[in-house]
Amino acid sequence: MRFSRCWRFSGAVLFACVVALATASAPAQTSTPRLDVQVAGHGERSLIFIPGLTCPGSVWDHVVARFETGYRCHVVTLAGFGGKPAVPTEHFLDDMADAVIAYAREQKLERPVLVGHSLGGVLAMKIALKAPDLPGRLVIVDSLPFLAGLMGPGIETVADAQPMADGFRKALAGQTPEQFAAGQRKFIVGMVTSPEKAGEIAAETGKSDPAATGQAMGELIATDLRADLGGIKCPTLVLGALADKMAMGLPRPVIEGAFRRQYDKLAGVRFEFFEKARHFIMVDDLDGFTDALRKELTAR
Repeated sequence: MRFSRCWRFSGAVLFACVVALATASAPAQTSTPRLDVQVAGHGERSLIFIPGLTCPGSVWDHVVARFETGYRCHVVTLAGFGGKPAVPTEHFLDDMADAVIAYAREQKLERPVLVGHSLGGVLAMKIALKAPDLPGRLVIVDSLPFLAGLMGPGIETVADAQPMADGFRKALAGQTPEQFAAGQRKFIVGMVTSPEKAGEIAAETGKSDPAATGQAMGELIATDLRADLGGIKCPTLVLGALADKMAMGLPRPVIEGAFRRQYDKLAGVRFEFFEKARHFIMVDDLDGFTDALRKELTAR
């Protein structure tokens, strides 16, 4: 009888330990209508990875694998992107920035580092402007505070960009899911060096909601944060891709100059440029991206 009781007790303890270990090792997930957040890794410092237009959080997987030892990685997927259901809104960027801020506050994240690619970089800047006390650092990946300023001649203000923004909204809202997915296969090819990796990314981005993508793209084109950048109080590193732009015949000094001018109101901003990488720097030059991010995380 004594042995039986002991066995039952030991078995219960073992079962509890197995459950606890499984729970500890499994990535945590938080889901709201606007955000899915996968959490991986361990460490006192938190990194929030925000993907770009149409991209799910999985675009950061290879980066997270290199940082989950030593850091807590919070990987965001935004509503309407990568198969996550859309939430109708006329204020996509502000809603998503507010949702990330709310998540960070609820999770009690202390001065997280925001790593934002493309549209995610604009969201990181918006978050730093809305909640200056929140981020510890920004790492902006091939993103600009006024994207439209480089999309065509004569576009110097939001008013100049508005017709283009409206055109994207209308065109994408009218697409079927099949048409949108086909468009992504053509679109992503120019943004990633490897055709195989471009195909993998396009397969995921093609699951995005066309109307939500049009709304987000329209807002991105009609957003100009240049004059507001002085309100960002944390250290900021901007990573710029060169390979795709140089392929269009633009010299490196012209590309770098365009980046630097857009950020000239942000005191202390630093830049690093990648000749081997197209728009998806973290995919095309994983080692270079990893080195740059690691140096930033250990900077004073």
